[in-house]
Amino acid sequence: RVSRGRLQAVLVNAGNANACTGEPGLRAVLDTTAAVAEALGVEPSRVAPASTGVIGKVLPTEQIVAVVPTLVAELSADGAGRFAEAILTTDRWTKTATAEVRQGEQVARFLGIAKGAGMIHPDLGPQRPLQPAGPPHATMLAFVVTDAVVDVQLLQQCLERAADLTFNACSVDGDTSTNDTLLVLASGRSGVTPSAEELTAALVEVCRPLAREMVRDGEGAEHAVDIVVRGLESEAAARQIAKTVATSPLVKTALYGKDANWGRLLAAAGRAGVPFDPRVASVRVGDVCICER
Repeated sequence: RVSRGRLQAVLVNAGNANACTGEPGLRAVLDTTAAVAEALGVEPSRVAPASTGVIGKVLPTEQIVAVVPTLVAELSADGAGRFAEAILTTDRWTKTATAEVRQGEQVARFLGIAKGAGMIHPDLGPQRPLQPAGPPHATMLAFVVTDAVVDVQLLQQCLERAADLTFNACSVDGDTSTNDTLLVLASGRSGVTPSAEELTAALVEVCRPLAREMVRDGEGAEHAVDIVVRGLESEAAARQIAKTVATSPLVKTALYGKDANWGRLLAAAGRAGVPFDPRVASVRVGDVCICER
């Protein structure tokens, strides 16, 4: 449904991932989204499902179908706050962000809503390698709506770039979820057609604070840090070192204990599989150099 590039509604549930549930789980998705489509008067193929919660339990179809008429009847232009609250699982607070693209007197607006606190190590995008499922904790779900006029293929390209710079660059526990979802729906009502650069910038402006909030809200987290890697031959090499440092249990325990243990940071970088010369390496915490050459 997503690959067709045309969605008009999203049905989101919290507390049940409906993952690893086989044919019964697929049937539950088809039946619940069909009920939403009927209530809205749209094609079933234009309703996307998104679920978060415990892995291995089938979605309770009858419960969801029974409340669909009420859900549709209560839809409103100012319902974003209720939606943000409803999709939470282990989150401690709601996560929203906005952005704008201005062209003269006209404005295209972007609104992002996300949830996520545990099981956060996104790898969003097409044709990603298979990842282990991890424990049945929380999941990242993110939705962006805009009234901009966009081409579907351009939107996909800009979204992939924005995801790589934001959600795919954050981690809480190193567990990529079965259900991670990032959707953008564009209505075109504003009449504003952003350029590729404007569209990417707006998506990054919305997605980056959402990604940061998920890290801040990490289950049990007391610190949130930016890991900055410089001087490598490519962005991919720098990203690999950053991810290795970010997911190192020893680095995490040092951060938790506020221990400036540069050995753990440098050792994690050294085992990332990216060649570099440690004789010219330096490690900084904030503005303080704790290891140099």
